[in-house]
Amino acid sequence: MERETPELAAPATFLRGEEGASSESVRARFERMIRRVQAEVCAELEAVEGGARDGGGGALFREDAWTRPGGGGGISRVLQGGRVFEKAAVNVSVVYGVMPPEAYRAARPEAAAAAAAGGEKAGPVAFFAAGVSSVSEIPLAAHSIITNQWHVQILHRSEFACYSLSLLSTESSEIQYKQHPS
Repeated sequence: MERETPELAAPATFLRGEEGASSESVRARFERMIRRVQAEVCAELEAVEGGARDGGGGALFREDAWTRPGGGGGISRVLQGGRVFEKAAVNVSVVYGVMPPEAYRAARPEAAAAAAAGGEKAGPVAFFAAGVSSVSEIPLAAHSIITNQWHVQILHRSEFACYSLSLLSTESSEIQYKQHPS
């Protein structure tokens, strides 16, 4: 199994070889967009924290970057212990390569059934997946918290030559923790 490799700093792009040959490809443009979204969201959350980069003393995001041997990588940014946000994270991942046969069969049960029945076995299936996601927690009064979570993703499998884009957004909601009598 491939293991991610921690990096000292995020590369200018996670796309390599043919993937990164054209800076105007859909994949390159999508990577630039999600990295820009990550930077803008982090800057806004830090500003809410009190403008730490401007000397306001609020919490800052810590960044960790990683690469994937099969292609791609990601950037995780986490803020903890802030004045407003107990914890916030804004993460980007851009991964691609060849889907392992087991993963393809799990995603496409009809292909697994055809192969088991002596039909055509699936060959290598190229894939590309990228996205940006965020989750944050704001503590309120004792035992309650506001949480927010959202994702923007794109998935492409060469076999189907189509892209799907989805946005999942959950409204901020208050969660009450109940104390049970001992």
